[in-house]
Amino acid sequence: MNSARARRLELLFLAFLLILGLGLRAYRVGQPSLAEDEAAKWDAVQQYRQGHFAAVNSEHPMVMKVLAWASLDAGEIYNHWAVARGWHAVRRVAWLRLPIVLLGTATALILYLVGRQMMGLLGAGLAAVFWAVSPLSVALNRVLKEESLFVCFSLLAFYCYNRGKQAASDGESKRWFTLAGAAFGLDLASYYLAIGEFGLIVLVWHVANQKGIRSRDMGPYFRRLVLMMGLVFVLANPVILSPKNLEAMLRYSEQKTIQHHGYLMDGHVYLNNALTTPYGLPWYYYLWVLAVKTPLAILAAMLAGIGLLFFDRNSLLSIFARVNLTFWIVPYSLAGSKWIRYVAIGLPVLYLAGGWAVEKCLAWSRGRMGRQAWRAAMAAAVVAMVAWTIANAMAWAPYNRLYLNALG
Repeated sequence: MNSARARRLELLFLAFLLILGLGLRAYRVGQPSLAEDEAAKWDAVQQYRQGHFAAVNSEHPMVMKVLAWASLDAGEIYNHWAVARGWHAVRRVAWLRLPIVLLGTATALILYLVGRQMMGLLGAGLAAVFWAVSPLSVALNRVLKEESLFVCFSLLAFYCYNRGKQAASDGESKRWFTLAGAAFGLDLASYYLAIGEFGLIVLVWHVANQKGIRSRDMGPYFRRLVLMMGLVFVLANPVILSPKNLEAMLRYSEQKTIQHHGYLMDGHVYLNNALTTPYGLPWYYYLWVLAVKTPLAILAAMLAGIGLLFFDRNSLLSIFARVNLTFWIVPYSLAGSKWIRYVAIGLPVLYLAGGWAVEKCLAWSRGRMGRQAWRAAMAAAVVAMVAWTIANAMAWAPYNRLYLNALG
């Protein structure tokens, strides 16, 4: 197959994947009622409309609330236009969640691009498919919470940072590190804890260099990256400069504005508050969520990928996975306060591991059967896995958050 045709097929695959992912996330997205945190975002948007920005839902940055505000305004314009023509209006809850739906859909494309930097086309494509159609990731991208933005912008920052480290020239490296700084700025303006992601990406490449993976020294551009990150952060989140907002953030950190204290898990109610650390929900909560809410075929691929990556310790993918999984699962599992949406932070790495495992398995089997038989077996395995996952996502829509596999 020539390169032009392969490129066209790749673009067609990505276009189909984005359409499929968007359809699963947008389907009746306005039907489930607002959760507590989503209602807080609704109130914040109403405050923004009145010109009140400081100390409004101050524990979270502005980006998501501004996007929700813009989406609601666009929705009102559309609904007025549609009703005038006798069409159905779209519920305001759907417009409120639309930015998360769009960015969650786009994350599949970014995950594919990140995967292509560390593995073959098949593994990266499967990782993107897992994100696009898995009921758990679909469910998390239908809730107005910051974790979806964090995952999207973190992956974008990592992609740009990788391009800078692997660039062919100084000029190209400079451009990509500048873009990485902008992506980190958006990340931090969407999720304050994203500052840790910057450190993790630097750590990944520090370990990679120790393992002999050659890359460009970012020393001359480090200051530029940090300045760009700070500039974009302040421009996208100017409320951070308000003393009143900082005071409200301090009150939140002291648990003075927390209204929720309990969480129902597997028929039991647990305390769910940061002050209960190391008690509260069981330490294995996130592992339990993954075990019962991931389609079994994808779960098996993820487990196989994690095992294989711990043996293949010198690849960039293995380093990326080990660093990110360790600094996600350990602190989040020990914390007394746990929420299902935090699973989104680890899903991209797990999906990359799963895609890589399937790619390795099929490569291993290639030398043990005829060319035509191998192609048929590969197509059947991939189609069966993806089709079963899509069927699960569609069967549980629009209440994908309730999905359980056979283990659940």
